Amino acid sequence: MRRIAVGTALLTVTAAMALLSFVWTPDPTPLRLDIPARLTPPGATALLGTDQLGRDTASMVMMGAAGSLSIALAAVALGGLAGSVTGLFAALRGGALAGLTMRIMDILFAFPPVLSALLLAFTLGAGPLGAVAAIALFVTPVFARVSYAGAGQVLRSDFVRAARALGASDRRIAASHVLPNIGGLLAVQLSLQFGLAILTEAGLGYLGLGTQPPSPSWGRMLADSQSYLGIAPWMALAPGAAIAMTVLGANILGDGLAERLDPRSKAPR
Repeated sequence: MRRIAVGTALLTVTAAMALLSFVWTPDPTPLRLDIPARLTPPGATALLGTDQLGRDTASMVMMGAAGSLSIALAAVALGGLAGSVTGLFAALRGGALAGLTMRIMDILFAFPPVLSALLLAFTLGAGPLGAVAAIALFVTPVFARVSYAGAGQVLRSDFVRAARALGASDRRIAASHVLPNIGGLLAVQLSLQFGLAILTEAGLGYLGLGTQPPSPSWGRMLADSQSYLGIAPWMALAPGAAIAMTVLGANILGDGLAERLDPRSKAPR
């Protein structure tokens, strides 16, 4: 429970920053360029300093949280749904069709998300849509594997055999028996893959394939900061800390859920 509480708390901080940015930021006009105030150190006028264009770093981090969370959530939700349905379908059908389906998932998994984003950028253009599609394409086979393995185990159980003997359809078996038993596995993967999606989104933003200017992006903030690390380290520390906190929260939450849902953790010692 402690890990779940800590992970939830860290993610809540990030979500609160993102939501608060829609109504308030330390700088009322965070995207306004103020060249005379460029590279101002952290202080009373700018809590986390300013960047190379004089924009308030704290405000940019808050607004970047909204973009990063929305892309990661959309990608994980899309990939999780597609992968879970694919894995469940393959487990229910079985045979050569299941083997072919999972080999296709293996091929998709072999493509790194950055490479997928580069390919999709030529068709969809660089931006949030391409980032969501690239991350979802990478996440889908992960959920397909988890869903396929979990569903296969459940389908071999005695109560599913009894349900089939009573004439239950595949749809009813999936809804009444399989999904309730693999829901915990999918929840753990949702948390873990969300952390990876945040990291991937930051990487895509760093390469200029994610959220496009003038909208802030944690990854692009890191890219902009690399030329000023010696004189303005706060430009990298602020978005880097935000990424680290969010990914750490997602991983701790995922570990906590895995521990909580593990039957062995409830066994008497």
